[in-house]
Amino acid sequence: MRKLVFVVLCSFALFASGCAGLKVSDPLEESHSLVYGFVDVYEINSTVASFPKPVFKSADTGESYTGSVEKNSGLIWHDSLPPSTYRLESFYTWKVKQGGMGFSKSLRQVRPNEYGDDPIKFAVKKGGLYYFGSFSAEEEDMSFLEEAGKAITGGQTFKMVREKKDHEATALDMLLDMSDGSYWAPIIEGRIDKVNKKKK
Repeated sequence: MRKLVFVVLCSFALFASGCAGLKVSDPLEESHSLVYGFVDVYEINSTVASFPKPVFKSADTGESYTGSVEKNSGLIWHDSLPPSTYRLESFYTWKVKQGGMGFSKSLRQVRPNEYGDDPIKFAVKKGGLYYFGSFSAEEEDMSFLEEAGKAITGGQTFKMVREKKDHEATALDMLLDMSDGSYWAPIIEGRIDKVNKKKK
């Protein structure tokens, strides 16, 4: 059973901790956008790592952009993406293992399946807010050769499953708490009003 209840619990923890130093910065240009969404890694026995940071890759230019992550909730965002079509190319998790000496953690790179049923791809057309959705990462069945290949490429491919429930309101509340006094703050507030009206 997938657990996106973590979003609500971790949102509370985030507010209580004052966002632990995380910040949403002003865009480099007015045509740039704030892109955000959630990735739940509970099913792959992991927590999202805050470093190394997630990478968004442009399908038009091939250029990569380093984003940010709130590790407790799996909220991933970039506060200044220029217009283009993007996919979330990679992020890192701490995989938790239980052994004879207790629990241990190992860092691993996660590559969302680019050709799966629901890859994390989205188009950014102009300056504004873009929510790419809430996803769960699931293990994919791999052959012996694929298992060997992941050791060479340095990352493992995972299937991304889009969650049916919309968690945009939670994402916006968290981003607003991190954007006090920034260019994005009033825009986020306006988007929160629109999302809340849709719920009524």
